[in-house]
Amino acid sequence: MITFIVIVGIIFLILAHECGHFFVARKFKVTVEEFGIGYPPRIWSKTKDGVVWSINALPFGGFVKILGEDGGNNDPNSFSKQKIWKRISILSAGVLMNILVGWIFFSGVYMTGSPERAIVMDVKQNTPAAIAGIEKGDIVLALESSDVGIVKKPNADEFISFTGKAVGKEMVIEVSRQGNNKMFTVIPRINPPEGEGALGVSITNAGFPRQSFFSSILSGFTTTISVIGAIVVGLFSFFAHIFSPNGFDAVAGPIGVVKMASEMGTLGLSYVFQIIGLISINLAILNLIPFPALDGGRILFLIIEKFRGKPAPEKIEQWVNMAGFFILIALMIAVTFKDLSRLFSA
Repeated sequence: MITFIVIVGIIFLILAHECGHFFVARKFKVTVEEFGIGYPPRIWSKTKDGVVWSINALPFGGFVKILGEDGGNNDPNSFSKQKIWKRISILSAGVLMNILVGWIFFSGVYMTGSPERAIVMDVKQNTPAAIAGIEKGDIVLALESSDVGIVKKPNADEFISFTGKAVGKEMVIEVSRQGNNKMFTVIPRINPPEGEGALGVSITNAGFPRQSFFSSILSGFTTTISVIGAIVVGLFSFFAHIFSPNGFDAVAGPIGVVKMASEMGTLGLSYVFQIIGLISINLAILNLIPFPALDGGRILFLIIEKFRGKPAPEKIEQWVNMAGFFILIALMIAVTFKDLSRLFSA
């Protein structure tokens, strides 16, 4: 169920991006030829107000087809005949829509709040937790001991309290790791070394209390800005190390994103919405990169046109965008293979 929600969420984000292009193009009275949900082959279509509304067989997002977006059209209502600032506005609208949607999702998460849950932040070597196989990042689902009882979905304080009551006794810890539930039997130490604790783990809470409407809007905005900054820094780091042996280790493709979001879903639905908000901001920033075939690349061509006083030769722009498209496909394949290797090695 969580996986389905994540997939639907990603499709919604892509459609929201295309809606940004659509609404601004219509605002400037630029002819929109088609708004498609999914990608061809076409299953159903209906023409209304001069726009073909279509549902297509491949349900992975959608597209907006604007008259003259590839140049070579003399219609006064075509994209290519608009002033540069209008064309940049149309291209930027998808990015701004994704940022807005991310802000809305983050604000919604703060409005609903999320329950506190215990997560393993660190595991000391040669401790009961390390010997049992508990790892950093494990999400604690349950604690059980015949002498203490059972605690489901404990927070950090409940975890520490339970462990303190179970010292010297056998206890079972159930965790979620990369979407899989695992159970470990451990015996908390009675006299552990200083700074290690009975199990040898550091525990923190994931979750936050519910906020008021206006406080949530403000928190959602500040989170959006923080996420944008973190993504920009991460992209610089990625491109700086893209050709290194471990260049793709910190990158996740569609499979990795769905898997990660499904795992976070074990903590609660609010965490899924938080991930969808993160994905929305990622889509915005990625599309703004001045790379051929992306919105940022097309905006770059328009900026060059502004300074040159004339557009780049149509053939050159088409070839550059085609080359950029194939490079993006190659990167996506590489990241997908990395996702699959992580999935099968887990």
